[in-house]
Amino acid sequence: MPGVGMTRSFEVAKNCKTATQTTNTITVVQFTSREAFDTGSQTIASTLPRASTLQGYPLVIVATGPDQAANLAAVKPQLPAGVGSLTTTG
Repeated sequence: MPGVGMTRSFEVAKNCKTATQTTNTITVVQFTSREAFDTGSQTIASTLPRASTLQGYPLVIVATGPDQAANLAAVKPQLPAGVGSLTTTG
C-alpha cells in the first residue's frame, strides 16, 4: 500500500491460558502523508470489512478476531487524548 511508513502486528489475548496462538490480532499502520492515510484507511476498511479500527492521522489501528471490540477498547485509553475514533466495520 503506497504511503505506509510502518506496520506492526501483535497477537493479543486477555488470558492466554497456556495457548501459543490466538485468533485475536492488533495491527498498527502508520502513514507518511494525510493523502496516503485517507486512501489507506479506505483500503483497510474494504480489505478487512469485519475488523474494528481506530483511526487518527497518521495511524490506523486494526483489531481482528472474536474479541476485537474489547481489545481495541483496551487500546483506546492508552492513546493521547483526541487521537482516533473507534469504528467497527464488521
